[in-house]
Amino acid sequence: MYFLEWGIWKGRLMPQTEAEKKKAVQYKSGKGGENGLDLSKLAEKGGAFDKPTGIEPDDAYALYSFNDRYIDVRGAAQEEKRGLITFSFIIYLGLVSFLLWLGLYLPARDLMLGVEWEIDSLVFFMIFMTALAGLVLFLGIRLLRYIFRLEVFTQRHIVVRFNRITRQVHINRPKYAGGIITFPWEVTAAGIDPNQPDEQMIGMPLLLAWPSELNGAGFDEFAMLGEPMDGNRKVVGLWEFIRRYMQDGPQAVPKPKRLRPLWASPALSLREVFSFLMPMVGRGGGAFSLGWGIVLLPVMVLHFVCHWLSMMLCYRARWPRVIEEAGLPGKPVPKTTVAEDYGPEIGARLREATLESRGVASQPAQKDAGATFQG
Repeated sequence: MYFLEWGIWKGRLMPQTEAEKKKAVQYKSGKGGENGLDLSKLAEKGGAFDKPTGIEPDDAYALYSFNDRYIDVRGAAQEEKRGLITFSFIIYLGLVSFLLWLGLYLPARDLMLGVEWEIDSLVFFMIFMTALAGLVLFLGIRLLRYIFRLEVFTQRHIVVRFNRITRQVHINRPKYAGGIITFPWEVTAAGIDPNQPDEQMIGMPLLLAWPSELNGAGFDEFAMLGEPMDGNRKVVGLWEFIRRYMQDGPQAVPKPKRLRPLWASPALSLREVFSFLMPMVGRGGGAFSLGWGIVLLPVMVLHFVCHWLSMMLCYRARWPRVIEEAGLPGKPVPKTTVAEDYGPEIGARLREATLESRGVASQPAQKDAGATFQG
């Protein structure tokens, strides 16, 4: 489910008056910028790539790929929650199929069985039910496709690639959530605190940010890496793994025992469904977790089926050739992203949104960028 990533991207492209209201509420509440993260403070600290944490590196079962050139890391914030939209999609398809069954199959079956129909009534019924099915299908395509594509017929995973040869970070998201973005590794800021109590980060991912003050793109960006973690040591350990890999090479970190599959693995879907129970099991709450598991078993089975179906209805995330070959001898270094790569209107809106998130007044954009962006 890419609802969070889509919502954040759409929020940046909202008309200015609405965006200002939203940012004003955030700043008055003292939460700072996007998602409650104060990117300006991270920018003041600078990149965290050269600052050891004192925690042992841990891949935290977050890696899709591991080699001498790059590592690919899970970058979706709510991947374990996918399935709800897929369930709605199944109901929608079921409704369309039922209407077609009533309008086409049922009359044809009755005619074959010798059931008498008045020809006018038969023709009217078939046309009406088929037209109703077509209307439901049209409305779904017209109005609901932007919701359905958050889980189905989209890329299966959001992947963050750390290329140690080119010293770059690439974020591979669907186009409706910002598309593929490239930043220098040295401007990466980590939202971590090695001294934070372990239990305060239970269920949280690793948060990395690329503040506009550092990245040269003209807009802020951040990503949530890994699955919900079993405490702060796991969160910091994943960052230390990435940091050491990029700074010192693959020999400086323990080789991952296993990698996350990029195909539609039922085992991975099962793991995601049970992920909310894992922290309790790891802290001696096995009996409590077992009880909850039994109570929620029917819901969890349905969640598993929908999660796996969602994975099967998606395709593997693909990289542009220049990023796929980056770091090989004689191959070019990918260009870093700037706001204007999205076009002048959207680029201007991204820069405005960044200024607003810092509480700085900005001039209105020439046109409404939000109106030119689909989805």
